[in-house]
Amino acid sequence: LRSFYGARYDRREGVTDWDYHSHIKPYASIIHPRQFREWRLHGQAFEFGGALYTSENVTLIRPHGRNNSKQKAKIDVVTGPFFSYGIDCDRTNPFADGLFDVANKGTGAEQHRHSASEVSVYNIVSFMWEIENGKDYEMTVKGDIHSGLGNDSFSEKEIESSSSVDCSGFADSKSADQSDLQYSIIPVSDFSKISKKKFDNFFDTVFISDCTTSVLENNEFYNLLKDDAILTVETSRFNVAKDKECKK
Repeated sequence: LRSFYGARYDRREGVTDWDYHSHIKPYASIIHPRQFREWRLHGQAFEFGGALYTSENVTLIRPHGRNNSKQKAKIDVVTGPFFSYGIDCDRTNPFADGLFDVANKGTGAEQHRHSASEVSVYNIVSFMWEIENGKDYEMTVKGDIHSGLGNDSFSEKEIESSSSVDCSGFADSKSADQSDLQYSIIPVSDFSKISKKKFDNFFDTVFISDCTTSVLENNEFYNLLKDDAILTVETSRFNVAKDKECKK
């Protein structure tokens, strides 16, 4: 944090508040200012129930220094993880739309009825449900993100004896056979290595991050895509570190 804020470290709360109202709220107001503030100042993005968060998240720590004897946090301390799953979802039923209801519209005291945490949980539950059952997840009670799971309960013995998950429903779904699925993470610096004839018409889908969009200006890049390929490009819309001109 000291490295990021520099001379502004003692005024980091004010900087955080400015970033939220200038860069976050106009695009994703479902992220609560208190939630964003907790992330920026303390690294705590999501809280559930009355749990106490007193242990370090070791997945965010990277060894460095001579013989890896020191530890260093390697995380995003600027924007936060909310944009991955917390600001939108598939509207598979009317109750999903209800996650974005806003109270007191037009009063100057608007407030979301649900939070980015709830939307994130809904998305993860939906993904896991579709993987296991091969169909969309649907809430059955408005505002209750877990209502689509039903009321079935399992005994400890049933849980302990369950060594695998039945994915037969997913195997029979439209996107059934994924046995040949492969993916590659390619740095922009290595782009020239794959700009060869043997990779022409090779990729089915490509994702371009907002910091690597320069490859889109290279005509050779498009030769790598199949005719019906899916190209997804990340924008800078939610990047707090970039000004409004860059986001355009």
